[in-house]
Amino acid sequence: MSQKTLLNTSLIVLIVISNITIPAYSLDVFSYMSQVDKPLGVDKPYWIIEDSRIRLGYEVNETYKKWLDNSKITDLRGTSFNSELQVNPVKNFAFGFSKKFMSHQSWINEEKKDMSPFNFGLKSHNSEAFIKLGSKRFKLMYGHIETEDDFDGRYELHEDIIAALGSEPEIKFNTKGKSDYYKAYAEYKKLRFAYSQEKDKYKHRVGAATDIMSLAINHKRMVRTRYYELSYVLNHKWYPYIRYSDYKDNGRGNDYRDNRVLIGRNNSFSRFVTRTIGAAYKYKHAWYYADYSRISADLSADIFFNMVNIDVLFYFSTRFVDYKTNFKPETGHMGRIGFGRHYRSIDYSLQYSLAKLHGNTYKFGEKTKFNGNERDIQILNRSLYIHRMDFTASRPDKYGSWNIGVKILGPYFKTHKPEVIGIAGGTAAHKPKKKYRGGWQLVVMREFKL
Repeated sequence: MSQKTLLNTSLIVLIVISNITIPAYSLDVFSYMSQVDKPLGVDKPYWIIEDSRIRLGYEVNETYKKWLDNSKITDLRGTSFNSELQVNPVKNFAFGFSKKFMSHQSWINEEKKDMSPFNFGLKSHNSEAFIKLGSKRFKLMYGHIETEDDFDGRYELHEDIIAALGSEPEIKFNTKGKSDYYKAYAEYKKLRFAYSQEKDKYKHRVGAATDIMSLAINHKRMVRTRYYELSYVLNHKWYPYIRYSDYKDNGRGNDYRDNRVLIGRNNSFSRFVTRTIGAAYKYKHAWYYADYSRISADLSADIFFNMVNIDVLFYFSTRFVDYKTNFKPETGHMGRIGFGRHYRSIDYSLQYSLAKLHGNTYKFGEKTKFNGNERDIQILNRSLYIHRMDFTASRPDKYGSWNIGVKILGPYFKTHKPEVIGIAGGTAAHKPKKKYRGGWQLVVMREFKL
């Protein structure tokens, strides 16, 4: 995947975890949430290397865990193997292929307060082909990616839905995606410039089937990402730079019973724009850099169901369900610091960032019933904090190199409106002790020269 700067689609995952109900998409959270590369003054983009090589890697991650009263109720984790072949037949030209295989994820949630319990296992397929060309001071890359993710498992449906289906069915999530991306890098005198653009198409389908009927929730997304960075060589020590990124994600879909009767619709939208200014400084044998970013974001989703089209008996209970949610932060900031050094034939780098988004989350739910309407409106003033730290080490040898990477991801939501927990006219109910743990990822890669 190309660089996805702060938040983008994975914010949907965090909000789902936090309690906003949106269809669950299988996502490589660490790919989406990765920090951007080191500044151009510190290091050129890794992708411009054209030497023939083979890369083999193993990845293990834990995305998110949650405990209530020392009982683990949420656990999202996975593993995968990665491979890449790059061939450099002539100077300034290369092509290659990469594939992710034996990729598995496990998503388990047993909490009933914020969202329905689920237990899913994922099998994922990811293939990529790319081509590179250019000159000494100009490089261009084009790539195409195809993915398919399949979730199978259990999701706790509403009892009325189970009654209409005749039994509690197995739930299947399927996601198919295609991506085309372009990358460019250029040098001119004291200027260094990097650009990337990616266009993605995803088809999500959530299905449940029994002998009586089948239900399918469909959602199609169009995603566009653009990224720019310009660095200037002020002198042999200072490299100031600016960066801009724009992520836009539009989705919509129709839902069907038995693949022909329309039962609902859904829409989603998200956009994140990040503007960054920073500087890199070289001192002796080490690099230091720091930058500051302003972030603007907008995220919304709505879901509508015509329950009567699922089963006519819903006419006498809940006829329609309409749900809307929106999160548009008033302010968004991020700071990042980094360090890099070559020591005893090993290249080390470490960077840390803290991002904060603050604003109101709006939730609107309405059920049209036989005996009247039922509405639920919530406005929560919330802050989202995201701590991220990346560490990498690379050691070359006569056959190629060993590379290791560790990423730490710590998202945290804070609601500024206090919760009231108790029983009217009685004693206060027990408030469970909550404990959260963000994610970590370990990647070990072996590269062989050809």
